[in-house]
Amino acid sequence: MDTEAVLAAGDRLSRLGDGILGHILSFLPAAEAARAAALSRRWRHVFASVHTLSFDEADGPSAICAVLGRNRRARVAGTPLRGLRIRFEEFSDAASAYGVNALIGYAVHDAGDELHHIDLRFGNGPICNRDYSLRRRGSYARPPTQRSAYVVTTSLLNYCTALRTLRLGPCGLSLPSSIALPSLDTLHLIRVTAGDGIIQRLVSACPRLADLSLKACQELTTLSVTEARLRKLVLKCCHNLSTVAVDSSELRTFKYRGAVPASAFLTMHGPRRVSSCKLDFCGDDAYDPVELAGLAGFLQLFASTNYMHIKAARLGCNMGHDIFSSVHGFPTLRHLELTGMVPDGDTAVVAAVTQILEWSPNLETLSMFFLPEPVEVEEKNYYAYYTEEEVHDAHSLSYRNVELPVPEGAAIPCLRERMREINFVHYQGAMAQRMLAKFLLLNAPVVDEVCCEFAQGPLWIQTQLMEEIKGWAMNKSAYMMFF
Repeated sequence: MDTEAVLAAGDRLSRLGDGILGHILSFLPAAEAARAAALSRRWRHVFASVHTLSFDEADGPSAICAVLGRNRRARVAGTPLRGLRIRFEEFSDAASAYGVNALIGYAVHDAGDELHHIDLRFGNGPICNRDYSLRRRGSYARPPTQRSAYVVTTSLLNYCTALRTLRLGPCGLSLPSSIALPSLDTLHLIRVTAGDGIIQRLVSACPRLADLSLKACQELTTLSVTEARLRKLVLKCCHNLSTVAVDSSELRTFKYRGAVPASAFLTMHGPRRVSSCKLDFCGDDAYDPVELAGLAGFLQLFASTNYMHIKAARLGCNMGHDIFSSVHGFPTLRHLELTGMVPDGDTAVVAAVTQILEWSPNLETLSMFFLPEPVEVEEKNYYAYYTEEEVHDAHSLSYRNVELPVPEGAAIPCLRERMREINFVHYQGAMAQRMLAKFLLLNAPVVDEVCCEFAQGPLWIQTQLMEEIKGWAMNKSAYMMFF
């Protein structure tokens, strides 16, 4: 089509209705949506149809108030406000609090029962400082809970009884004496500081809650969600949380990050039908029999899962121990991901992986992510300049041309009959990793695809490791990818 024909056809986007254009602009930051509405006379009143306002740290109080004023005047007969999003990298000053309070006040009082989604983020820092370690370092000295510079007041929840989605944090939280959120189905709290029982009261006020996510809420000690039927539960780094009780009749997704829990940590009422499970055990390697016994009982809660991801300091989390003989297995598991470190002299990793595979007779995809072992760096060299050759020489790849002893795996049904895909990520070629790879590939005759991503290092070592993996593959026609 030539230029004249295009001009004759006109602006197709502007021919859309105000409701559609307002919906499109709702995905932009509020300031950009306001500027877009000033493009032409046709777009002048489109801002009244924007149903979601989004602000970030770059929008100062004056800019927020200007956008609110424009939106208030335009929205007299427009689409009601349904969503409010505020995001700060770090919240600390009173000027920002003024703009946030003005924005919340406008949204709460003007939108009324039409306001369905609120997302207030007042920081973007890490939620946990517990790193992974194979060495036992004793108990952690937990830092005192830091109070946020912003506190969500009672007025927000008093007037927003029609809310469906509420995301808060990091912030303080103050609840009214009486609270009811009958329509809320999604609640996400990140580093929320509140008094004893405040978060439990908020959760109990949401009878239709289906998606609950709690991250680094350090003042939370117990949690009970037995009145609502959750479909998704996320508990990450709430390190003081000791007991959790949930109605599991509709629970399908569970994510956990923290220390290896005790056997009584999680109580599920009703049938267990979790289909997706991610378990991340941060901190020190778990090898104490009491910890391992608790882990064995914890794993059995997810016997119905189809997908499982287990991350720990040591890959396999020492599941080759005799304590795990009581685990009945995962008959419906199809996709398994294991993440952790494999020390060069660790021969028990094959036993741990073997145990997990024996529990999973129908497993089809196995992915292993090898975490690098931490390297202690001298403080004086932190800002030192390193040449490209020095960086290259500091690689973690290794290769030793020695015979690898490999245990028999013929008795593992999933390897012999079901396994279709095996993935290795950050493969370094250490002896224990090579032993594990050889064990898997030599006993997987029906595997269709093998993928290996090497750690950074010299090409000649990567080539040696690649040829070695190709030689181990029992199915020579399998599709193999190397990165």
